[in-house]
Amino acid sequence: MIPLGDKVSCLDVRVGASCIYPIIGVSEYGWRFIGTDIDPRSIASAEHILHSNLSFHGKIELRLQKDPKAIFQGILNKEEKVDILHSRRVSDSGP
Repeated sequence: MIPLGDKVSCLDVRVGASCIYPIIGVSEYGWRFIGTDIDPRSIASAEHILHSNLSFHGKIELRLQKDPKAIFQGILNKEEKVDILHSRRVSDSGP
């Protein structure tokens, strides 16, 4: 059984420009998301999508990872906990 509602928090590493997995997670399951990426252009594009859809306000937060070698450091505070971690496979061809 898939848990539903905003009590479920997710971290999407390498959220990408389309922010697709957080959008699906919020739309289908009501989850909350933190989306991270090392590419500022991806974050900017995802922010544009989210600002264009008020239904995602307060449900998806985007954070730029400034250190490509770090995954969680500088992204999650010590007090923050997530229930689900999603990460796209890192390709050799780019950010």
